[in-house]
Amino acid sequence: MAWLNQGQAELLRSNDIHTAADLTEAVTTEDHRWESVIESSHQLRADGPALATRARSLTEGVPLPVEGRRSAMIPAWTDQSIFITIHFDPGSGISFALGAARLFFPANRSQGDPPITDEKVFIVDRVDAMNPETERERLKEFAAVVSEWLEEVSTTNRDLPARQRLSSHIFFWDLLEVRQLKRMFERHMQNPDVIELIEILTRFFPPDSLLPDPDAFKSHPGTIVKEVLRTLVGLPVAHDYSLFDSANNFYPNTREDGTPYKFDLPFGFSTPMSDQIPFERAYELWQDKIFVSHYNKLYPNEPSRWKRYSRDELYDGIKRATKVHLHALQHIVRHLREHYRDRLTLKKSGFSAARSTQARVPEAGRSLIAFEKLNVACQEIENRNIRSLPVAEREAKFLSIRGLTQKSQPEADRIIDEIKFANPQYQNDTLYVFDFAPTSRDSRIKEGEFTVAISNEDQGVDLDEAWRNRLGLGFQDAKELLAEHGLGERWMINKPVGTLLQVEVIRLEAMQGNPYVVIKPGHQGLFQFAIAQGLVTLDSPLVLDPLYSSFKREERIEKALRTIGGKAAPIKRARRRRKTNG
Repeated sequence: MAWLNQGQAELLRSNDIHTAADLTEAVTTEDHRWESVIESSHQLRADGPALATRARSLTEGVPLPVEGRRSAMIPAWTDQSIFITIHFDPGSGISFALGAARLFFPANRSQGDPPITDEKVFIVDRVDAMNPETERERLKEFAAVVSEWLEEVSTTNRDLPARQRLSSHIFFWDLLEVRQLKRMFERHMQNPDVIELIEILTRFFPPDSLLPDPDAFKSHPGTIVKEVLRTLVGLPVAHDYSLFDSANNFYPNTREDGTPYKFDLPFGFSTPMSDQIPFERAYELWQDKIFVSHYNKLYPNEPSRWKRYSRDELYDGIKRATKVHLHALQHIVRHLREHYRDRLTLKKSGFSAARSTQARVPEAGRSLIAFEKLNVACQEIENRNIRSLPVAEREAKFLSIRGLTQKSQPEADRIIDEIKFANPQYQNDTLYVFDFAPTSRDSRIKEGEFTVAISNEDQGVDLDEAWRNRLGLGFQDAKELLAEHGLGERWMINKPVGTLLQVEVIRLEAMQGNPYVVIKPGHQGLFQFAIAQGLVTLDSPLVLDPLYSSFKREERIEKALRTIGGKAAPIKRARRRRKTNG
């Protein structure tokens, strides 16, 4: 089963779970076998719903959604989608096939107009003594095309209002291709003919020797589609989700005669459980020593009677294989957006190819600022990904506290009175006391934390969404609604739901027979407003989740460094008078 390692498989077998059907039954019924497994493995406990879905998919032979999961790695819509595939020789590291395709909906199109499509393939057909420099010309051509597509959107956006600006996103199948792209940049970026052409792409996908552009990084320029599929979908595919197996089992297209269309390649141009075109084809092309032959179904067991490819046929075969990889990738992205749109939570703003503004500080200072901004962006993205997981999975990873239910009023009053007596600063605050699930005792959330939010388990509320958008309100309507509740400050109008539901953990008694937590709303007025608008219901089971806030640390660091390292006034030196005789 995909993403089930040997140790986990042995643990399942030792608990009498031997087949996909056994695993589905054990997880869904939470029987004694599964209880025994999750006592030994927190990772399997967290992955239980996904494992059960993959097992059911293998048994039933159809793709199935993993219940409760969302993905913050892929947008449900972009005006421009760019698809990239890269194939290389792992020995020399030389890329021999680069492919790029785009689907673009321009700003001036009419409703119903088809998108602009384009597709380019670049083949490295000659090498010089296995020198990686030989791939340079193809890289320049590839980078020029992709950069031109990005620049077209960026240029268009300069003349559009903020709300109408076009978005752009890049899709790869797996991480291996992204790493190879970065390796190519690393090899050739010192060449004056190359650096200008790859400048935009290196900001979005920087090699290891470059610090990423914080603004480009935070905009989440690209997606590894295989990881999204792993998160959201169970496929009837054993061992690993390879590109062609995934595309052929994920809502396959149908031919005119009703049979499913298959993404496939001729003999010699694909390898089972691999997403790379076999590098042997590249060596044959480079050395003019061709061994691959056309498969002859009349003589399936007599390769000697098969006709060998000519050099031109081999070149065309690699080119066609690259295009099929692009088409399979586009198929998967299209159907993810069609069938899983409500689970794709990444929001894209208007695309800009412009560089980040540089602070007036020395180079070392700029690096520190960039590093801090990247640190903030990483933690923000990680927090968003955590909250996109199902509640049970967040709890299993010790990230959340779930199963919150209000304590009986007499007991809650006793606990609150005790807290207020010992801590007079809470005398005028409204506190809430909740029991929570014993399985959440080991959560990383600790007493005193105030960057957490409370929400209903069954609502799946997006804490990053503006509350007025959640309620379907325009700016003015939101302003008036706040005023009706005595909340007239302008900063409140565009705040995310998480700000309204943010709370502080006043007391956490995890080791009690019935564990409980006491919370205080971060802003009492906004919290009551959220209850009144149905953004949270205290009578239904709740969950505490971590929020991320940088407290504008990166802005403070930038301000301090700019103050320290800004341009100093030139020092005026007194001119020495020359001594003269007489």
